[in-house]
Amino acid sequence: MDATSDRFNLEKAHREELRWVVLRTLSASGHVGLNESMLLRIVTSADGMENVFQMEIRHELNYLEDRELVKTERDRPVWFARITADGTDVVDYTMVNCPKGIGRPARPGW
Repeated sequence: MDATSDRFNLEKAHREELRWVVLRTLSASGHVGLNESMLLRIVTSADGMENVFQMEIRHELNYLEDRELVKTERDRPVWFARITADGTDVVDYTMVNCPKGIGRPARPGW
């Protein structure tokens, strides 16, 4: 592997892990959801996520919303997000086949 492909693989792994952390965080918030500022604060407290920026959060919320795993409200300057039933199924491992692009760890015993 060359340096370019190594960098691409690291960036891809980071995006996939960030999506997983966002899903888990929104799942923990329950039906209430979180605004992007709170989501960013919580996400950046996770190991390896210290350098995440607001635009990355928005990009991954877009990605997750396109897959119907989250629902966002964008009618204000600060976005608001809630996890959907399908998103909850991914986090709870009820959905056996996790959608590609989500860094969900393998469940022990699967």
